[in-house]
Amino acid sequence: KNSRESMIPKGALKADAVSLASRLIEASADSENACRPRILSLVHRLHGVFLACSRVSLAKEVAAACARDERAGPIVETCGAIALSGDPLAYMGAQLLACLALSPTAARVMAQGGAGENCVE
Repeated sequence: KNSRESMIPKGALKADAVSLASRLIEASADSENACRPRILSLVHRLHGVFLACSRVSLAKEVAAACARDERAGPIVETCGAIALSGDPLAYMGAQLLACLALSPTAARVMAQGGAGENCVE
């Protein structure tokens, strides 16, 4: 067991991911611009939760909790919009999509082309 694993309990990581994902979806629903500072801040923080995972199996659990049910489509769409935005911080959207792809639900949404009318084909 490494020191990072013992510092942040699995339950706390999953709870943080769910809270941040919900806040990210809410913030992006209130904005036409996916690259607003508040949204980018939430993406950065959510990505940090994944970086705190000491094992791939833990990252899979965090991704599944984060993209569960109705959250999968909106979070994939928001991260995709950021990744394709051309913003200097667009890489964060792409990195978060890679983490979310560990969730079968989010991966399915990605494979189907996203969640809504704003998806790029």
